[in-house]
Amino acid sequence: MNSMKNKLYILIIILLPLLSFGQSSYQKGVEYYKKADYKNAQIAFDSALDEDIEPAYNTLTYRGLCKYYQKQYNEAYEDYNLAVKDLNKLGYTKIGEMPANILKAYGLTLYDRALAQHKRGQYNEAIKDFNFALMYKYSPGDCYYQIANAYYALSDFGKAAENYTLSMPYKPTDYSLYYWRGNAYLSNGKWKQSIADFDFYIKQKPNDPYGYHYRGFSKIMLDNIDEAIEDTQKSIDLNMKDIYLAFRNLGMIYIKLEDCEKAKENFEYAIKLNSNDNFSKNKLETLSVDCGETEEEEVVVKNTPKYSKPTISWVYPAQETIETSENVVTIKACVNSSEKPTMSLYADGVELTSRDFVIVPSKQPDCPYRFEKQVTIPPNANLTNLRFVAKNSGGSVESSRKIYKIKSQNPEAEERRIALLIGNAAYKHKPLNNTLNDVDDMAKKLEGLGFKVIKHKNLKAEEMSMAFIKFGRELASYDVGMFFYAGHGLQNGSGTNFLVPIDAEAIKTDQDFNKYCVEVDELFGQMKKANSKVNIIILDACRDNPLDARNATRGSGSRGLSAPTQNPQGSFIFYAASANQTALEGEGSRNGIFTGELLKFIDKPNLKLEEVVKETSKAVKLKTNDQQKPAWYSEFDGDFYFRH
Repeated sequence: MNSMKNKLYILIIILLPLLSFGQSSYQKGVEYYKKADYKNAQIAFDSALDEDIEPAYNTLTYRGLCKYYQKQYNEAYEDYNLAVKDLNKLGYTKIGEMPANILKAYGLTLYDRALAQHKRGQYNEAIKDFNFALMYKYSPGDCYYQIANAYYALSDFGKAAENYTLSMPYKPTDYSLYYWRGNAYLSNGKWKQSIADFDFYIKQKPNDPYGYHYRGFSKIMLDNIDEAIEDTQKSIDLNMKDIYLAFRNLGMIYIKLEDCEKAKENFEYAIKLNSNDNFSKNKLETLSVDCGETEEEEVVVKNTPKYSKPTISWVYPAQETIETSENVVTIKACVNSSEKPTMSLYADGVELTSRDFVIVPSKQPDCPYRFEKQVTIPPNANLTNLRFVAKNSGGSVESSRKIYKIKSQNPEAEERRIALLIGNAAYKHKPLNNTLNDVDDMAKKLEGLGFKVIKHKNLKAEEMSMAFIKFGRELASYDVGMFFYAGHGLQNGSGTNFLVPIDAEAIKTDQDFNKYCVEVDELFGQMKKANSKVNIIILDACRDNPLDARNATRGSGSRGLSAPTQNPQGSFIFYAASANQTALEGEGSRNGIFTGELLKFIDKPNLKLEEVVKETSKAVKLKTNDQQKPAWYSEFDGDFYFRH
């Protein structure tokens, strides 16, 4: 029996090297990866690629993960790009046609690439890839969570909170979601919501000092001083690693208690613990103002320099050099300054100023002043040099960033487009003749221009509101959103614009507008949430109360739709007619006059959006002998082509 066992052991010893020899480089790499031996795993995957072991996208994704865990984020990103390219070679153009394994491979690779983008400070690109991963059915809980983290890194705390909320049903036991949403609410100045989240988090994690610290800060802001002291002391008792934050809180507490000496002591101690605590430095500089010094003391202060130079912290781009496939990027920076600074942004030496230029005091503790500016990256420019300058009475500082334009490696079209079309005709009062044809013909044109088209006809009020909500959810995964409406539209006495569903009753009072119609701002709100780069809104609607049954135009036209005031980011709004004019139906023709002319120009190659609008307007004015003059309103600084 023992002799038999010995022979068996000898046989195993002989066969083991042979079994190992028979194992492919890819399989060796997987085994190393499972053991977290990423260096040897990477070497094995290198060999697998040299040996052309198929499918290459699996090997590339694994090698990317090995590099990611070794903190080689740029190299990992390149491998994920190669994996996507290899998947694209399979030729699938629609998600619904993909086999389960291919769908899974796309989702995983795009999710991993998004993680690498986040680590590289490419937060907008990360959000885009996480949204693509969602489309490919990758774990929604993880995708929403990571999207929230990217928005948080961009200091867009409203969107961060929204996405943490979306993640919660998928990750019910991940209590860190409440911690991060609580911080997002805190940074957005929503102190009560922040406290509610930290209350829940602390019940689950009673020994985390940071939960107490941030809850304490929110309580300070609500003047709940006794509980704020209790939370701050608890964070100290639990040995919070960043203990300077606790003394910062104490400084804020003593300011509220008007004890300047103790406030000063605590801010000074916070700075001693962390020399980069600009928040405490700023508070020290303005302490006399916050605590209400006497006039005699203020005279002394006036004789000494009050402010130091500002400091700049880039939010996006976070790194000195980034790559992007976006045509428009939003530049964000925080400026620490004890007085409101002046700020300027230069692109290739030219100062940028426009309506989307934002300098505001921030509610975020470490970002007293926040700067935002949308920058259009020229399509033929390989490199854009940015220079940001901040000044106050203490001096001037500047900082630079470089943006390289690259071609998108996303598996879908480089610019993803979606359109919502609604045509209403079957009204109880004053039905319309051409609107359904307008929607059908516009849908056909847009599909040929690469838009995913969602088309509705003859909607009631509730159906229109639901269509807006669903469109907003889908739009979050697209670059370009378009809304086209053909039907009755009007404004009330206060200038609010409404679209008229087919079940609307006669409008007799201002209350009837909200009762029977749908606000255009409902759509704008959904588009704002989606944060798409380009939003095109085209309203071939009437200009006044269409429910008085006085004529057969799309409006009787004494007031006109009012100019929009709350526009989505990157929006271009095109009305069929100006104020005091009617949008004519076009009797005897298939389309309304405005839509009929627009259809002639919308798919002409190499016309910018503004050129399509101008050509359409000229044609409409010519055809109506200047009776109808279209109007447009733009918050879009870039260039958009329906067809190149």
